Amino acid sequence: MENFKITDYAFERTVWANMQLAKLCPGGNISNFTKLLEDEDTSKQLNSMIDIALILNEAAEKKACFLDPTHKKKLLSRELLLNLDEETLSDTCLTALGIYKEDGKISVNAEPKKEEVEEIESESMTAGSSTSATN
Repeated sequence: MENFKITDYAFERTVWANMQLAKLCPGGNISNFTKLLEDEDTSKQLNSMIDIALILNEAAEKKACFLDPTHKKKLLSRELLLNLDEETLSDTCLTALGIYKEDGKISVNAEPKKEEVEEIESESMTAGSSTSATN
């Protein structure tokens, strides 16, 4: 489609998106996400790619409307995606999958490194010694 530009559409991995994506995964478990794209059946694989793109696009639009009630949704449709050429569909789905992967990265360490813990403990002992009840 000549008018189709992937840059006209947003994708985002939100909690809502994870819940919807988990429904597609074997066992309803998001940790089985990659298995969706490993199916030997080409039709199932293409449908999964389309479903992922639709979910991540809708998630971005839901969030945009939540943040700005005047936001005008720009939603992809299954029909639109089915009428794209294979290369454009692939680019669209790869864009969505890139967002899925990027948004899934943990940006903060869950556990501090051993050195950080020792530094924090050292600082709290030093700070606490001057406020001791025995002084």
